[in-house]
Amino acid sequence: SPGAARADDGDATGAGGRAPGRDGKAGSLTGTLFEGKYQVGPMLGEGGMGQVYRATHILMRKDVALKVLKPSMSVHSEIVERFRREAESAARLSHPGIIAVLDFGRSLDGTFYLVMEFLEGHALTRALRDGAMDWARVCRLGVRMLDALAEAHRAGVVHRDLKPDNIMLQVNAAGEESLKIVDFGIAKLVEDGGPQLTAAGLVFGTPSYLSPEQAQGQPVTFAADLYAMGVILFQMLTGRLPFKAASTMELLAMHIQDPPPRVRDLVPGVPEALDELVLRALGKRPGDRPQGAAEMSAALARILEAAPMMPSVAAVTAPSTAAVTGPSAAAVTAPVPIPPPPPPPSMAAPSAGPGHARPGARLTPARLALAVIGVGALAGLLIFAISSMRSRKASGPAAPPAETASKAAGAAPMDAAPGMETGMGGAAGARTPDIPPPDRTRLEAALKSGDHARFSGKDKSIRKSIEALSNALRSDPALLADPALHAHLNASLLGRNHWHRQLTMKLIREHYAEASSDEVRFLLVALNDEKFDTDDRHELYTFVRSRGLSGGIDEEGYFTQQLRWGTSCEHRLEAARWFKEHGHRGNVAFLKAEAEKRSFHLASGVTQSSDCYRAVLQEAVSAAEGRTPAKAAP
Repeated sequence: SPGAARADDGDATGAGGRAPGRDGKAGSLTGTLFEGKYQVGPMLGEGGMGQVYRATHILMRKDVALKVLKPSMSVHSEIVERFRREAESAARLSHPGIIAVLDFGRSLDGTFYLVMEFLEGHALTRALRDGAMDWARVCRLGVRMLDALAEAHRAGVVHRDLKPDNIMLQVNAAGEESLKIVDFGIAKLVEDGGPQLTAAGLVFGTPSYLSPEQAQGQPVTFAADLYAMGVILFQMLTGRLPFKAASTMELLAMHIQDPPPRVRDLVPGVPEALDELVLRALGKRPGDRPQGAAEMSAALARILEAAPMMPSVAAVTAPSTAAVTGPSAAAVTAPVPIPPPPPPPSMAAPSAGPGHARPGARLTPARLALAVIGVGALAGLLIFAISSMRSRKASGPAAPPAETASKAAGAAPMDAAPGMETGMGGAAGARTPDIPPPDRTRLEAALKSGDHARFSGKDKSIRKSIEALSNALRSDPALLADPALHAHLNASLLGRNHWHRQLTMKLIREHYAEASSDEVRFLLVALNDEKFDTDDRHELYTFVRSRGLSGGIDEEGYFTQQLRWGTSCEHRLEAARWFKEHGHRGNVAFLKAEAEKRSFHLASGVTQSSDCYRAVLQEAVSAAEGRTPAKAAP
């Protein structure tokens, strides 16, 4: 899914004014005097939402980072609110470890802008490319991150999107590391009661670092930031994330219920106290984590103090171009006062301790479903992965997959995963009784009204209503050609609820598996809608092509969306190849802009290099320059 567009689509620059050096490329504002006081230099980064420039305040002779919203984004209230929120959140904070916001406003031509201190350095993401870090270095950096986070929390600001991309590392002339936390664009101001910025189609937060409560759409507190810190510390110590999955849905399911691996199982040399602290930060319940960033920082400082004989860590060599602007690095690297140690927390193994799922335990699917249905865009990420993917985790001999077991029992393939209807009492491998199919008169009446939930008599259950519809189609296949059903399925595919869309796709795959191209042609309504979710649109495109349908598909629109928002190298490479074969001069500007992007976000939220498709895309640019657009049919 496209998610929330960022102005830092590359590793080089970001929303916090980060930059690897003084070089950049010319942008639309380069060379202008912005608002009569900012001489705009090279563009340091660009994304779907905006651009970041290096600029100089002409009176103060001070380099700054100028972030501007693209005009097309200024009409979206959610995006403007996020931009304003970034300014307000950071403006509340004054700490050497937090990016300083210097100015915010709207220019005479309507452009929203944000001015921040200019930083030389690089994101923690780049440092992690070298693998696991020395544990003492992790502790020192962790103290600085948590001290900055504690200041934000004291000011009533929850970051909500902590990750290595948003932590900028800097080095002073003495080779000492400092850091700054940037990008408060989706921060929650605890007392303001303002919009939560979770509208459909905009997914805020990064799945690899989301706390279990964020993944379930529950209220977000300071503890969510501490969970993200636990993930970051784990990644710094081990060189890998605690949870890895093939899809966003499975990844969030793991955050919600799977116990994290122990750091010492992967890196035996890490102190046991540090291993325990990371495990505690990754507690499934907010109350199981440290009680605050200050407490967690003090714990890291005590671990460092308790190891006076540890091997010295080589100082980081400062690059010749490094420069730190804003607060002095010394303020960041000053010794941290060590408070008296509190009583050691009760730590238990993840297999039995509070806040960690026991082996064989499953998150109740019905309980998750209640949270998922009303959560907006983030809820769509979960689909029904918890029930379908985790049901096989029960201890003992592996049960056959639910669908296979259902078929063996003569049941419908659309049956729910074990426990969905019976709650916690449902045994693994159990299934709910079939819902008796309604008669055709009731079905037709419901389809015409657009409300098939009434079939089951339980309107709050999307899964049950889809299952009731599936049973009805099974009992009377003639309904598959009903125009009312076609309109209803298209409406479901274009709906806001991702879970609903996935269940609808499952129904379509089952009942139209043997359909001809003409029989699935009605799906072009959803497939050619540019507002259709990118990943779901790819799934539908693959299905209709498998049924032999090709005519009528807006392939240029489809592959444009896949190239711009696709969440896998495979999807983007497929789009690049299409443009290589069919692109024309009208596509050249778009293709060039996409070819300049150095990275994109996978479905898991992890940043992926665009090298996997850029070469083909550059070939597509050359090929498209020699073709004229095809004339539209009369």
